[in-house]
Amino acid sequence: MHGVMMGLEVLKRALVSGDKEDIDLSLAATESSGYTLQTILNDVLDFGKWTKMGDEDSRQSSANLIEIANRAMTVCAAHYSSMGYNPEIVMEYADYDWNLQVDEARFHRYISLLLPVGSIC
Repeated sequence: MHGVMMGLEVLKRALVSGDKEDIDLSLAATESSGYTLQTILNDVLDFGKWTKMGDEDSRQSSANLIEIANRAMTVCAAHYSSMGYNPEIVMEYADYDWNLQVDEARFHRYISLLLPVGSIC
C-alpha cells in the first residue's frame, strides 16, 4: 500500500512539473505496487483454502523471473526519484528462458526484500 501511495505522490508532482520520464516511472511503480498488493491480498484470502488442501503446488504458477525483478526495481527507482535522485535501472542477465513454475507472490516478496527502501538499488 505504501508503494501505491508513494507512486501516486510522485505522479502528482510529475504531472505538475510536466516531467514525462517521472510520469512514466511513477506509473510503472504504482502499477507494480498495486500488483504486489493484489497478490498479497489474494494470498491472505486464499490462505485458509491453501492450508486445508495441504498442497503447496497449488500456489505455483508460471512466471517470468526477469519481469518480477524489474517490477521490484521500478518501485525502488521511483522511491529514489521522489527524493530528487535520478536513478537508472540496469539489468544484466544471461540469455536464458526465465519462465519457471514458482510461487510468484513469495518470489516477488523475496526480490523486494533484496531492494529495501533506503538501500542502494
